[in-house]
Amino acid sequence: MVPDVIVEMLVNSAEASLDSDPERRETQQRFRELEKRRLAYPFLAAWRLTIEVQLKSTIDSVNSVLPGGPLAGRAKKEMSRHDVAYLWSYLTTRQLPTLSNELKPLLPRLHLSGPTPGFDFTVTEADEATIQNLVRIDPDGQTLRYDSSLDGKRNLAHTPSIDISEMHRQLSDVYAWLSDISGVALSVRIVRECESEIEAIEAHLENGRTSAAKPSRQTPEESEPGRE
Repeated sequence: MVPDVIVEMLVNSAEASLDSDPERRETQQRFRELEKRRLAYPFLAAWRLTIEVQLKSTIDSVNSVLPGGPLAGRAKKEMSRHDVAYLWSYLTTRQLPTLSNELKPLLPRLHLSGPTPGFDFTVTEADEATIQNLVRIDPDGQTLRYDSSLDGKRNLAHTPSIDISEMHRQLSDVYAWLSDISGVALSVRIVRECESEIEAIEAHLENGRTSAAKPSRQTPEESEPGRE
C-alpha cells in the first residue's frame, strides 16, 4: 500500500517545482499537465500495480479455504497477467459468494451473531467505480507504464487532470477492503485447523479410554505377583 506520507511528499514536491519556475505558472492548463504527467500518472501506475498484486494475493487466500482445489483454466492463467477487471470480477462474483457460505457455519463458533467489521463482503458502489475508473485509464497494465503505445500514439493524451489526494483515498479504501477479505480467509483456515487438531486429540483420548476399559486377557497365574 502507498503510505499517506508519500502522497504529501509528492504534492509538496510538485508545489515546490511550480514555485521555483515562474514559466510553469503561466496558465492553469500547464499546471494540470504537470500534475497529470509528472506526478499523477507515475503515482497511479504504482497504485495500479499495488491493487493488482493485492487482488492476486486475496484470490489465492480465498481459494485456499474454498472447495474445488487449486485455481484452474482462465483463472490460473490470469494470475500471471495484468487484467485487473477480470481479477476483480472473479473475486467479487465467483469467490466471495462461496466464501460467505463457507463462513456461515463458523460464525456461531466465533461468537459472531451478525455482520461485523472484516466480515462484510458487500462491494460498495464507490469501490466498484474506483476499479472501473482504474481499468478505463489502464486496462492492460501498459498504458501507465509507457509514454506511448506500440503504434506510436501518446498514451493518456486526452485524459482529464487527476485529483491525487482523492485518488489515493479511493484506492486506499479498496486496498483495505481486499486486505480484510484476506484476513477473513486466514481466520477460516485457522479455525478449521484448530478444530481438526481438537478432533484428533479427542479421538486419541477416546481410544485411550476404550483401551483402558477393555478386560485384561491375562490368566490369574500371569497376573499374580511374584509368579514366573
